[in-house]
Amino acid sequence: MVPSWLLAANRRRSSALAGLCVVALALPTLANAAPEQSVENERTWVGTQIGSTIAKDRFCDVNGDGRGYGSTSTGKQDIVTASPSGLVTVIPGGNPGGKMPVAGTSSFKIPASPNVSVSCVLDVDHDGKDEILVSSSTAGKAWLIYGRTDFSDVDYTKLSEKGQGFTITGTPGTTHFSAVFAGKYDGDYRADIVVLNPEGNRSVAHLMNLDGRLGDIDLNNPDHHERTSKLYSPEGMFFDSIQLVGNVNRSGHTDYVLTASDANGKHPKAWLVTNIGTYSYLNDPFAGTAEITLEENSYLGKATTAANAGDVNGDGYEDTLIGFNGGVALLYGARTLPSTYTINSTNQTDPNVAVLTGAGSGWSVASFAREGKPHLVAVGAPYAGDGEVYYFPATAFTAGSHPISGLGDQVTTIKAKQPGTRFGISVAFSGSFPTEPPILVAGADNATKQTPASAADFGPNAYIQVMYLGPAATPTPAPTETAPAAPTQEPTAEPTQAPTAAPTQEPTAIAIPQEPRTPLSPLPVVPAKPSPLPAPVDAGVLVTDKLPSANAKVKTGAVHSSKLAITGLDAASGLVALALLATGAGALVLRSRRSA
Repeated sequence: MVPSWLLAANRRRSSALAGLCVVALALPTLANAAPEQSVENERTWVGTQIGSTIAKDRFCDVNGDGRGYGSTSTGKQDIVTASPSGLVTVIPGGNPGGKMPVAGTSSFKIPASPNVSVSCVLDVDHDGKDEILVSSSTAGKAWLIYGRTDFSDVDYTKLSEKGQGFTITGTPGTTHFSAVFAGKYDGDYRADIVVLNPEGNRSVAHLMNLDGRLGDIDLNNPDHHERTSKLYSPEGMFFDSIQLVGNVNRSGHTDYVLTASDANGKHPKAWLVTNIGTYSYLNDPFAGTAEITLEENSYLGKATTAANAGDVNGDGYEDTLIGFNGGVALLYGARTLPSTYTINSTNQTDPNVAVLTGAGSGWSVASFAREGKPHLVAVGAPYAGDGEVYYFPATAFTAGSHPISGLGDQVTTIKAKQPGTRFGISVAFSGSFPTEPPILVAGADNATKQTPASAADFGPNAYIQVMYLGPAATPTPAPTETAPAAPTQEPTAEPTQAPTAAPTQEPTAIAIPQEPRTPLSPLPVVPAKPSPLPAPVDAGVLVTDKLPSANAKVKTGAVHSSKLAITGLDAASGLVALALLATGAGALVLRSRRSA
């Protein structure tokens, strides 16, 4: 007689074995059902008057919801983009993408201007939301808009009156007015900005702390100077742009790249400035300033073409990136800066400079600090064909001048989704902390003119693309019912041989065919389905320092495939299931015979 407890135990083993066989047989089906694209890894917004410039500041949670982008990101980043047409658009973190207007996004207007700047500013009014700083050179004004959940009702003419922010007034009718966030997170949340304003035969850079500020500022009124440090340009030169680049000489001060040109916009110059709040004149020999020279290049360092590169050569000093029309240069930091950094795109001999070149590139530059790894550098090339974006580790820079196309496995190239859209006119990294994977943001403004100034100068296929460059998130397994424990006297199960894992084939990157001049379709939103099975392999995800080769893997729109290549898997899974079934049946027969 077989004891009842043993029969019950055998029934439980049979049920478990049957369930295992079902799972084994279902593996090919589940693999085939994996989505072609994960919305967590790439999102795109398509519309008009977006993508021209993107705020690339480290902190940009303007709606205060604490949401960012990416499969595992805990960043708190919203996307803020501005157009020379005067449209400023806010895309909240986590927004699914699509054809604009997309639910959750909002926009407001400022005066149109050929030169518009946009930044995110650390929380000025202490309400838990970061702020937006946007400027128009034509109007000679900048507007600080307090963070909020919906920006559609923002009225730039009545910011103070409506409690929506305040206005900074400078000199109108010039191309040399701009305002940018210039502070850094150093524990005290300093909300510093720099406003560039022409005064007479030169420009003045006003460094201001806006923390707690509630009222308008008039740069022509001396009463506003209580929170201002000034830096004057050389006579006859007018500041065009200023960008924060870190701390290149370990002085403890925040360092900047300043650009300037004459009254006609000619003879451009750039400087690396280490003590903007200490000295009043840029040409002061004690001001800790290094001039950056590049013969006859009108785009040296302008707009959003400078960034911090981290300590590339390991000498203890941070280095600086600066873009130009045709490439990007790396300026090595030092305790005492050289008087001049000389850039030569074809014959680079200055040992303090390394150059990477690429036709149509250098119009936008961004970097991302990674914990324990070199900074990741992104370079926009809107005039390379239909537009491209390159990203690579900062250690790709070596002595001399070299083409970006020659970096091999170190560089990844992202091509435009549509022809003629100027993809790469803007680049930024979204995410706050070096411990998080980088999230690359790139814009294509689809401008029909070299210098657009109105809404009529933009086509409908402008777009912003977000690409998550970290590991794919592992779905949380669904809860399973635990079988009741067997009696303590249950015999020990006989050992079984573990089945051999089925061979897998390396997934292949998927290319998206180009369609001439047709509107972009919004990316499909595929909801994730949690499964107790291991997460599918993501063919387009980067998890190591060695980035994919531009020659071996060129992504069109950086579409990441998460579909498993399963050649041979169906047959192998069937064999595994039969083996498991045979093993279980044999065990039951053996136990029955022993019991008899």
